[in-house]
Amino acid sequence: MSPIEKFTARFGEKILAQGDRLGELSVRVAPEEWLAAAKFLRDEGGCKQFVDLLAVHFPERAPELDVVLHVRNTETMEFIRLKAATAKDCPSLTSIWAGADWCEREAFDLFGIHFTGHPNLTRIYMPDDYPVHPMRKEIPLEGINATYAGGFESFPRTVRSRKPPTIGSSDNFLAVRLQNRQVSKRQRFSWSFY
Repeated sequence: MSPIEKFTARFGEKILAQGDRLGELSVRVAPEEWLAAAKFLRDEGGCKQFVDLLAVHFPERAPELDVVLHVRNTETMEFIRLKAATAKDCPSLTSIWAGADWCEREAFDLFGIHFTGHPNLTRIYMPDDYPVHPMRKEIPLEGINATYAGGFESFPRTVRSRKPPTIGSSDNFLAVRLQNRQVSKRQRFSWSFY
Protein backbone atom coordinates (compact mmCIF):
# COMPACT_ATOMS: atom_id res chain seq x y z
CA MET A 1 0.00 0.00 0.00
CA SER A 2 1.45 3.38 -1.02
CA PRO A 3 1.91 6.17 1.53
CA ILE A 4 -0.94 8.21 0.08
CA GLU A 5 -3.31 5.21 0.14
CA LYS A 6 -2.47 4.75 3.82
CA PHE A 7 -3.04 8.46 4.36
CA THR A 8 -6.40 8.40 2.57
CA ALA A 9 -7.51 5.34 4.55
CA ARG A 10 -6.54 7.00 7.85
CA PHE A 11 -7.91 10.52 7.32
CA GLY A 12 -10.75 9.90 4.81
CA GLU A 13 -13.31 12.69 5.09
CA LYS A 14 -10.82 15.00 6.82
CA ILE A 15 -8.98 15.37 3.50
CA LEU A 16 -10.43 18.51 1.94
CA ALA A 17 -8.61 18.28 -1.42
CA GLN A 18 -6.09 16.04 -3.09
CA GLY A 19 -4.18 16.34 -6.34
CA ASP A 20 -1.07 15.42 -8.26
CA ARG A 21 0.88 18.11 -10.09
CA LEU A 22 4.13 17.37 -11.91
CA GLY A 23 4.60 14.17 -9.97
CA GLU A 24 4.23 15.84 -6.57
CA LEU A 25 1.28 14.80 -4.48
CA SER A 26 -0.63 17.58 -2.76
CA VAL A 27 -3.08 17.01 0.10
CA ARG A 28 -5.16 19.63 1.93
CA VAL A 29 -6.37 18.68 5.40
CA ALA A 30 -8.59 20.36 7.96
CA PRO A 31 -6.61 22.72 10.23
CA GLU A 32 -7.34 20.66 13.34
CA GLU A 33 -5.73 17.61 11.67
CA TRP A 34 -2.48 19.40 10.69
CA LEU A 35 -0.34 17.96 13.48
CA ALA A 36 -1.83 14.45 13.30
CA ALA A 37 -1.41 14.34 9.51
CA ALA A 38 2.24 15.42 9.70
CA LYS A 39 2.96 12.85 12.41
CA PHE A 40 1.23 10.14 10.35
CA LEU A 41 3.33 11.01 7.27
CA ARG A 42 6.53 10.69 9.29
CA ASP A 43 5.69 7.56 11.28
CA GLU A 44 3.58 5.47 8.92
CA GLY A 45 3.99 7.18 5.55
CA GLY A 46 7.77 6.82 5.37
CA CYS A 47 8.30 10.59 5.02
CA LYS A 48 11.39 10.86 7.18
CA GLN A 49 12.92 13.83 5.36
CA PHE A 50 11.60 17.29 6.20
CA VAL A 51 12.16 19.53 3.16
CA ASP A 52 10.43 22.85 3.81
CA LEU A 53 7.61 24.63 5.58
CA LEU A 54 6.17 27.85 4.20
CA ALA A 55 3.12 30.09 4.27
CA VAL A 56 0.92 31.61 1.59
CA HIS A 57 -1.44 34.57 2.02
CA PHE A 58 -4.83 34.66 0.26
CA PRO A 59 -6.47 37.92 1.42
CA GLU A 60 -9.70 37.30 -0.54
CA ARG A 61 -10.73 34.19 1.39
CA ALA A 62 -11.24 33.19 4.99
CA PRO A 63 -9.15 31.79 6.62
CA GLU A 64 -6.62 33.80 4.72
CA LEU A 65 -3.37 31.94 5.42
CA ASP A 66 -2.14 28.55 4.26
CA VAL A 67 0.62 26.59 5.92
CA VAL A 68 2.40 24.27 3.48
CA LEU A 69 4.68 21.40 4.47
CA HIS A 70 6.97 19.63 1.98
CA VAL A 71 8.30 16.21 2.98
CA ARG A 72 9.96 13.38 1.10
CA ASN A 73 9.45 9.66 1.39
CA THR A 74 12.98 8.33 1.70
CA GLU A 75 12.10 4.89 0.32
CA THR A 76 10.21 5.88 -2.82
CA MET A 77 11.75 9.39 -3.15
CA GLU A 78 8.26 10.92 -3.53
CA PHE A 79 7.54 14.50 -2.52
CA ILE A 80 4.35 15.03 -0.58
CA ARG A 81 2.91 18.49 0.01
CA LEU A 82 0.60 18.86 3.01
CA LYS A 83 -1.53 22.02 3.24
CA ALA A 84 -3.83 23.45 5.87
CA ALA A 85 -5.70 26.73 6.03
CA THR A 86 -5.25 28.78 9.18
CA ALA A 87 -6.39 32.13 10.51
CA LYS A 88 -3.46 32.97 12.78
CA ASP A 89 -2.60 29.95 14.95
CA CYS A 90 -1.18 26.60 13.95
CA PRO A 91 0.40 23.77 15.97
CA SER A 92 4.18 23.62 15.75
CA LEU A 93 5.86 20.72 13.97
CA THR A 94 9.14 21.05 15.88
CA SER A 95 8.20 18.05 18.02
CA ILE A 96 8.03 15.94 14.83
CA TRP A 97 10.86 17.47 12.77
CA ALA A 98 13.49 19.59 14.49
CA GLY A 99 14.25 21.20 11.12
CA ALA A 100 10.88 22.95 11.17
CA ASP A 101 12.20 25.35 13.82
CA TRP A 102 13.66 28.05 11.57
CA CYS A 103 11.01 27.62 8.86
CA GLU A 104 8.27 28.26 11.41
CA ARG A 105 10.13 31.30 12.71
CA GLU A 106 10.35 32.61 9.16
CA ALA A 107 6.61 32.10 8.59
CA PHE A 108 5.90 33.84 11.89
CA ASP A 109 8.15 36.77 11.05
CA LEU A 110 6.96 37.34 7.48
CA PHE A 111 3.28 36.26 7.69
CA GLY A 112 2.33 36.48 11.37
CA ILE A 113 1.37 32.84 11.93
CA HIS A 114 1.70 31.88 15.61
CA PHE A 115 2.95 28.30 15.98
CA THR A 116 1.68 27.04 19.32
CA GLY A 117 4.20 24.90 21.14
CA HIS A 118 7.22 26.35 19.32
CA PRO A 119 10.27 26.49 21.62
CA ASN A 120 11.53 29.94 20.50
CA LEU A 121 9.07 31.80 18.29
CA THR A 122 10.86 35.09 17.67
CA ARG A 123 11.45 37.20 14.60
CA ILE A 124 14.54 36.40 12.54
CA TYR A 125 14.49 38.94 9.68
CA MET A 126 12.66 42.00 10.97
CA PRO A 127 13.25 43.85 14.26
CA ASP A 128 11.22 42.56 17.21
CA ASP A 129 9.00 45.64 17.41
CA TYR A 130 8.39 45.99 13.67
CA PRO A 131 4.66 46.75 13.33
CA VAL A 132 3.71 44.54 10.34
CA HIS A 133 4.48 41.22 8.71
CA PRO A 134 5.97 42.23 5.33
CA MET A 135 4.97 39.26 3.12
CA ARG A 136 1.25 39.72 3.69
CA LYS A 137 -0.47 41.08 0.60
CA GLU A 138 -2.17 43.98 2.36
CA ILE A 139 1.26 45.64 2.71
CA PRO A 140 1.84 47.92 -0.31
CA LEU A 141 4.74 47.08 -2.60
CA GLU A 142 6.32 50.45 -1.86
CA GLY A 143 6.58 49.50 1.78
CA ILE A 144 5.37 51.50 4.75
CA ASN A 145 6.70 54.37 6.77
CA ALA A 146 7.10 52.73 10.12
CA THR A 147 8.89 53.94 13.19
CA TYR A 148 10.07 51.40 15.68
CA ALA A 149 12.46 51.48 18.58
CA GLY A 150 14.82 48.81 17.36
CA GLY A 151 15.74 50.47 14.08
CA PHE A 152 18.81 49.49 12.18
CA GLU A 153 22.02 51.03 13.43
CA SER A 154 24.24 52.74 10.94
CA PHE A 155 27.85 51.81 11.15
CA PRO A 156 30.60 54.15 10.00
CA ARG A 157 32.12 53.07 6.71
CA THR A 158 35.82 52.63 6.81
CA VAL A 159 37.85 52.45 3.68
CA ARG A 160 40.76 50.11 3.91
CA SER A 161 43.73 50.93 1.81
CA ARG A 162 46.02 48.17 0.87
CA LYS A 163 49.57 49.17 0.17
CA PRO A 164 51.49 47.06 -2.29
CA PRO A 165 54.58 45.36 -0.88
CA THR A 166 57.82 47.18 -1.44
CA ILE A 167 60.18 45.26 -3.64
CA GLY A 168 63.82 45.11 -2.78
CA SER A 169 63.79 44.87 0.98
CA SER A 170 64.98 41.59 2.41
CA ASP A 171 62.05 41.23 4.84
CA ASN A 172 59.54 41.17 1.95
CA PHE A 173 61.05 38.18 0.19
CA LEU A 174 57.70 36.31 0.31
CA ALA A 175 55.76 39.31 -1.02
CA VAL A 176 58.16 39.55 -3.99
CA ARG A 177 57.73 35.86 -4.76
CA LEU A 178 53.94 36.17 -4.58
CA GLN A 179 53.99 39.20 -6.84
CA ASN A 180 56.10 37.37 -9.42
CA ARG A 181 53.80 34.38 -9.21
CA GLN A 182 50.73 36.57 -9.85
CA VAL A 183 52.40 38.04 -12.93
CA SER A 184 53.07 34.61 -14.32
CA LYS A 185 49.46 33.56 -13.69
CA ARG A 186 48.28 36.68 -15.46
CA GLN A 187 50.50 35.91 -18.42
CA ARG A 188 49.31 32.31 -18.61
CA PHE A 189 45.71 33.52 -18.45
CA SER A 190 46.19 35.98 -21.32
CA TRP A 191 48.01 33.41 -23.48
CA SER A 192 45.16 30.92 -23.17
CA PHE A 193 42.83 33.11 -25.24
CA TYR A 194 45.04 33.34 -28.35
